[in-house]
Amino acid sequence: MLALQGGQARGSWSVLRSSLADKRGREPLSVYTLGIWKVQAGRENDFVRAWSEMANNTKADFTESVATLLQDMDEPRTFISFGPWESLEQIEQWRSSDTFKNGVGRIRSLLDDFTPHTMQIAARIE
Repeated sequence: MLALQGGQARGSWSVLRSSLADKRGREPLSVYTLGIWKVQAGRENDFVRAWSEMANNTKADFTESVATLLQDMDEPRTFISFGPWESLEQIEQWRSSDTFKNGVGRIRSLLDDFTPHTMQIAARIE
């Protein structure tokens, strides 16, 4: 069990980071982007195509990037996207890129709402 101090697990971050190192021995991808997308009714397929295009363009710019898009089975207009990044700086570079700005710009016309988040690992069970 981790000892909590001020809402943070005391001394656990270095243990967690080392346990998440990938099989190639690199540091783990410890920061994530997460987007919550509320799509206009009837535009779900258009959204998936536009998001996939943006993700593929991102992959061309950031060759190690991985992205996942989930669709809520009970609320099919709600999507969640997420992916790991090497650093906060890399996220900032991506969010300031033409790929991101143009991609989100095209997607916005399909949306009722979009909320981006930057996340870090709090716990992981494997």
